[in-house]
Amino acid sequence: MNLFDYLKWRGDLTFKADPFNEVDNLILSSCVYVNLEGIVPSDSGTITLKEASDLYFKKYKPTEEEMDQGFSEGAPRFIRAMAETTRFKDILLHNEKTVNDDVTPCQFSAIVYDIDKHTSYIAYRGTDSSMNGWQEDFEISYHETMAQKLAVEYLEENAKGLFRKYIVGGHSKGGNLAQYAASKCSKKTRKKLITVYSNDGPGIFDGLFEENIYQEIKERYIKIVPAFSVFGRMFDSSDSNIVIESDAAMIMQHDPSTWQIEGTRFVRAEGFDPDSEKLMEEFNEFLMDVDTEKREVFSRQIFEMFKEAGIRKVGDLTDLDYKDILKIIDDIKDMDPVAKKVAIRLFKVVTDTIDDTAKVKVKKLIGKK
Repeated sequence: MNLFDYLKWRGDLTFKADPFNEVDNLILSSCVYVNLEGIVPSDSGTITLKEASDLYFKKYKPTEEEMDQGFSEGAPRFIRAMAETTRFKDILLHNEKTVNDDVTPCQFSAIVYDIDKHTSYIAYRGTDSSMNGWQEDFEISYHETMAQKLAVEYLEENAKGLFRKYIVGGHSKGGNLAQYAASKCSKKTRKKLITVYSNDGPGIFDGLFEENIYQEIKERYIKIVPAFSVFGRMFDSSDSNIVIESDAAMIMQHDPSTWQIEGTRFVRAEGFDPDSEKLMEEFNEFLMDVDTEKREVFSRQIFEMFKEAGIRKVGDLTDLDYKDILKIIDDIKDMDPVAKKVAIRLFKVVTDTIDDTAKVKVKKLIGKK
């Protein structure tokens, strides 16, 4: 079953009757993709999840077609389904914060969910399904981002309850922000953290990673990744990833709604997909061979290449025509040898979302390059 099936199956039980689990974590990490700015109070004033859902649909009136555009665009379906359950409808939401700065650039959003009288889940929003969002995931490979700084500030500001414990988590970039905030916050705040969840989120850039702090939170840090993971394995410091099954292909496994569930746990996979292993082997080799400046250049080249081909969001990958594919291949050809090796592997992964005829053509063309 998937997240929606889980809500129907487990939704009649409160957290007192059945404690918070790893699937609940992903649900809250997915719910934070819903734009609740102006709906959820930006201070300690509270609103129930059911009230927030009702106000959202009254304000935005999203159509089913609009919610089919990608996993982040489909997030309103999560909050709507959650609002119909005993388990989630009465949890309290507060201290919503959103920052969108095109100059920096920075996309940041977070919300506090009070699960019960003693426990809160602080959720950080990940990147959306746009290429701009995915580019943000790559940016953390060469510098500290504004979103990471804001994540630390947000945790310090919202983990002040004297008798309250906190779970911190997020999906995609949100998982990185959760780990980063837990690593960089004060020791006093860190002691209040029960669990830190990263759901297919990148790890911390080697220039910012602190081994001693990681060891301090290691037992409370849970990294969940699908069998085919790309961003979730960047700078991966965890030696105990929970590798799970998804019913999607290749990079589309990043979508949390495709993650498979049995009972109150995700279905464990036997290991990582061989293609994912090969891609990450070459990507990690690339990271070791180049400095941060070259990482920045590579990131810019890759995403400019996609944008020039008309790829604005993940779903556009299935609409690539032959001319676009040729253009991308020509751009890859002009990269330096180390970057080219990673780009070719990444593009081969991308082609697995295209129809079979196009895949054959692309792989033949790549072979000639």
